[in-house]
Amino acid sequence: MGSCCDPFDQVRRHTRSGSVPVSSRDNNGPIQHRGVGSTNEEVAIDPLIFNGLRELAGDEAPDFLITLVGRFLKDVPESLEQMRQATVRGNLHELARLAHRLKGSAGNLGALGMARLCEQIRAAGEAAAFERVSALLDELEQEFEPVRAQLSREAAGAENIQGPPSEKSREAA
Repeated sequence: MGSCCDPFDQVRRHTRSGSVPVSSRDNNGPIQHRGVGSTNEEVAIDPLIFNGLRELAGDEAPDFLITLVGRFLKDVPESLEQMRQATVRGNLHELARLAHRLKGSAGNLGALGMARLCEQIRAAGEAAAFERVSALLDELEQEFEPVRAQLSREAAGAENIQGPPSEKSREAA
């Protein structure tokens, strides 16, 4: 894997469709998982998807996951602000583009609740339901908080296992 490419592009190349089939997911909230030693707790990140990324990164690209998570955590607040601005301007094309891009990034990391909300934002934008878009953006911002917390924990755990990220991966994030 070359370091010149966007890490999300690398993930898309290694997945079948490059997107999450959001319409086939439950639209009533975060995905719930029951695992060994866990109760019926809600999780912000789908462990199957995230563990698949760990396997994809493997030993050959130890900074890959840290870079991917860092880029996502940096990009989401910017994307939310850009979507809010597009909504205020009534720019449906820009809103749809931004929602689609964030949906793919969130889905690739296993943030399926965020991906679901991005799809709803895109659809509400296409219907010119700007009040609905605004409410969904608020929901998306709230959904991002547990995602941010869980991804930060995961990245810190990966750093502890792999050592600190290289200078190159810190620059990319």
